[in-house]
Amino acid sequence: RSGEGAGERWMSSMEPGATHGVWSSETTCVTLKPMTIQLQEFGEDFLQISWSRDAEAFDYEPEPHVAVVQSYELHIHEMDRDGTARSDAPDAFTLDRTFPADVCKLKVLDLKPDTVYTVQARACAGKDNRWGKWSPPVKVLTLAMLE
Repeated sequence: RSGEGAGERWMSSMEPGATHGVWSSETTCVTLKPMTIQLQEFGEDFLQISWSRDAEAFDYEPEPHVAVVQSYELHIHEMDRDGTARSDAPDAFTLDRTFPADVCKLKVLDLKPDTVYTVQARACAGKDNRWGKWSPPVKVLTLAMLE
């Protein structure tokens, strides 16, 4: 048997002729908002970023069963001006790195001037090390070299 109502779906399975038992106690499940990337500083050949969950995601008191972040994964990729990845180009900058949970910022050096880079992060959480969704991509254009 299944049904829908007020933004929810439900399904139950019973043997024919069986009756429902008592309801279980209520359990609250909270899903966290996506990761966010903050651009702190950038220049001709560097960028400094930090990553975190949206502060509004923590407007509740965490329960003991809430998954704890174990690590973060960060992607920084060089892009063409039209927004396509330059992953096929042998000289394209790519950084794919995992960081421990206590590291939430990075200064990246030796970038190309006047070049677009895209940055994304995601968190690995829980006892079973499940990866969350990638943050929305943040595009950064390094400054052009002064002549």
